[in-house]
Amino acid sequence: MCHFWGKSNYGRLCLKVQTVIFPKNAASPESSPMTAQRGPHQNCLAFVTDAQQAPLAQFAARQAAHVSGDRNFDILICSFEPLTLPDELTKLGIRNKVLNLRKPLTDLNLPLKWLPLEVYLRLWLPQALGDRYRRILYADTDTYLLSPSLDRLFDVDMGPHPVAGVRDVQQWLDLDAPINDFAERGLPGLRFLNSGVMLMDSSRVLETDLLDRLLVISKADTPTTHHDQSLLNLELRGEWAELHPAWNWQWTHIFPTFTRLANPQMLHFCGPKKPWRAHQKENRFSPALIREYQRYFARHGGDLAFHTWLPGGRRVSPMTNLRNWRWQRRHPEKLEALVGRFASPFSTLL
Repeated sequence: MCHFWGKSNYGRLCLKVQTVIFPKNAASPESSPMTAQRGPHQNCLAFVTDAQQAPLAQFAARQAAHVSGDRNFDILICSFEPLTLPDELTKLGIRNKVLNLRKPLTDLNLPLKWLPLEVYLRLWLPQALGDRYRRILYADTDTYLLSPSLDRLFDVDMGPHPVAGVRDVQQWLDLDAPINDFAERGLPGLRFLNSGVMLMDSSRVLETDLLDRLLVISKADTPTTHHDQSLLNLELRGEWAELHPAWNWQWTHIFPTFTRLANPQMLHFCGPKKPWRAHQKENRFSPALIREYQRYFARHGGDLAFHTWLPGGRRVSPMTNLRNWRWQRRHPEKLEALVGRFASPFSTLL
C-alpha cells in the first residue's frame, strides 16, 4: 500500500492550490556539471525524431544526461537522416544514430494521419540496435527525466515478456476502462500499454518476431486509433511487463496534486499542453520548467523558440485550479488504486 496521503502532506496541500512541480532535487542542466558517458554500455536510452522536432529530442536527452550523472547506459537520438547536435550534447556523450530505414518504412504504407513516419521507427530499434544493446529504453521527446536512478530500470524483472511499459492514461482513473482498439475487434478489456516510454529486451523482441507480427496487424482492414501503440497492444493483448506509473507519469498537467504525491521518475507531457507552448495554451507547469525550455530553444530551437511575457506563460484560472485540487482531495483512492499495486518504483507486474 502507498502512504501518499499522510496527515503532514495532506495538511500542507490544503494550504493553497498547487501547480505542477519542478522538484527541488531535480538536476537542472543550468546547475549540473557536465558529465560525459563511460562505455561500452549494454543498455541505451533512445529518442526518435525528425529534423523539425530535433530540438525537443535534444532537450530531453540533455536532461537525461545531466540527471543521470555517471551513467551506465548510452543516450542516442535516432533519425532517418544525419542530425547536427550542439557541442554541449556531444560533450555529454549523446550521439545521433542514423537508421537508414526511410524507404523500407515508406514502402509499408503505414497509417500516419497527421504524424511523421518517424513515429514508427521506435518499433525498429531492437532490429537496428539489438546486436549492440541488451535492453533499449525508448522515450518520447516530450518526456523529462527526474530520477537519478534510471540505470536501475534497465534491470527490472520483465518475466518472459519482450516489452515493459506503463498503462496508458486512459486507464488511470479506471484500470478496467475499455479501449476502442480492443472493443472494435470484440476483444476483452485488457491493460493498454502507453508506448511513449517503453523498455524493450532486444533478444526477446527478436526471438519472438515481434516486428513481423506487428506488421501483419498493420495491414488489417479495421483502422487503429493510436498508430504504433495500437499495433503493440493488439499483438501483445496485455502480455507485457507493467512498470510503475512513475516512469511514464502522464498526469503531469491534469492532476498536479497527485503528481506531487506520486514522486514521478519521468514526466510525460502527453496531450496538447506542453511547457514549450506556455505562451499559447493555459497551463499549470512550473515557471522554472518553462524557462528551461525557453532558454534552450532560444539557442537551439529554431521554429520552437518562444517568449512568454508572464512567468509561466498563460495560466489556468484560479477557480479551475481550485476545482481541480478539491477533486483530488476528495478522491485519494484514485491515486492509491493506480500506484498502490507496486511495492517500489522498480517492481513490475507480470
